[in-house]
Amino acid sequence: MTISSSAAFSRKAADVGLDPRSVLGIVFEGRPFATTHYVFGTYELSLGDQPDNSITLEEVAVDIGNSGAKTAVLHQWRHTLEFTQTPATYEETPTIIYGEHIETWQERYYADEERHLHETQGRAGQHEQVTPQFSEMFSIGEHANGRKSLPIGGTDLRLADPRYCRYVKACLVRGLIAAGYQPGHHYIGLAIGVRNEELNAKMGVDPAVQGAIDALKRPFTLIRNAKDVWRIEIRESVVLPQSFGTYYALDTGITGGTLHPIPHWTIMDLGYHDGHVLEINRSNGLQVTGQKVVTGVVDIARGLVQELRKPEHFPLVPSDLSDAEAIALLHSEELRIGGVPLQDEQEARRATAVIQAFKDREGGSLIGSMASRHTRLDSKFVYTGGGNTEFIPQIQRQMRVAKRPEHLYQVVPPEVARYANVAGVFWALNIRKRPLTVVAR
Repeated sequence: MTISSSAAFSRKAADVGLDPRSVLGIVFEGRPFATTHYVFGTYELSLGDQPDNSITLEEVAVDIGNSGAKTAVLHQWRHTLEFTQTPATYEETPTIIYGEHIETWQERYYADEERHLHETQGRAGQHEQVTPQFSEMFSIGEHANGRKSLPIGGTDLRLADPRYCRYVKACLVRGLIAAGYQPGHHYIGLAIGVRNEELNAKMGVDPAVQGAIDALKRPFTLIRNAKDVWRIEIRESVVLPQSFGTYYALDTGITGGTLHPIPHWTIMDLGYHDGHVLEINRSNGLQVTGQKVVTGVVDIARGLVQELRKPEHFPLVPSDLSDAEAIALLHSEELRIGGVPLQDEQEARRATAVIQAFKDREGGSLIGSMASRHTRLDSKFVYTGGGNTEFIPQIQRQMRVAKRPEHLYQVVPPEVARYANVAGVFWALNIRKRPLTVVAR
């Protein structure tokens, strides 16, 4: 599990173009979320007419991307925003008789005291077979085989796969762990970031997507490392467009107010599987429009594998690398054969040169294609997303060639770009529920 804490950074937000008053500015500088009081990531939900009949919900945000899931949760006592990033890989785990630094999961479908009932019904012929009590044991992310990638596509299609659904559930628990929570029974208020095209202001969330999310929201129990039991109940949820999160985290302060008198924003959100352009119009209220414009970084990563396999380069590169492995190769700019770096230093340098030249050519074309899809020249361009971090030099060159004034574009720093969407999605939930929060030192 990749964990990133807002307490991990100690630099000045203004040095990289972030407003220190903004959500992303606070994250970048590693400050706790506090005004005169600390901000808490919990709120009370009333269960009836009686004032004492309520439960406490923990606020969790998840950005369900094709390449992986990211979570954001306010830490229990540090009041910093904690993030996790888990690659979208899933592998059934064999019985392990010894291991170190491993993580396994298993979903429990019903409690031990219900097992006798299921066995009795099975023997009585009420069911064709006894309903299993547990799923298979599995690992996700960095603990799974990198070639065991989960399916990509729309949110509803991915969540229809039971493996993907279990993967997302485990990611939610990972978010709670990163924020200092312990195993047990947890009630969740969930903010979900989905693909921009999967909802709109008139029709709401796409019905197929909403149905998949409703299925995800059913109470579940996960067992981590064969001993830690997490019982999760998602009692409330809100669905938001992923790319809106970056804008909200850039332009919103700790109390929820807008920070900058900029009427038009264009968010260039380049992910590993999708590239979206989101238009924010604040000249008359708030209007958000968006569209998918490119297929994302994965196509370049796949093309890089083919480039490296050319006879004049390195034909021993496997042709069946998974998308996750191809993206890792693009990011590291280091060629490994059989998992081992090239021993010949000259050949290693030549491989890196081939990778960098390919990134420069294809990345520049991709960034140019996204930039051409804007609707207003006087809009402020914001480049964000995990994919954009691969092509910062190409972005800067495109802006210089276009002679775009520096105040009309911004590249979100890599340290926070991959979490910018989920940070904003979380903060939208936190602001919405702030009146129900008990805030005290």
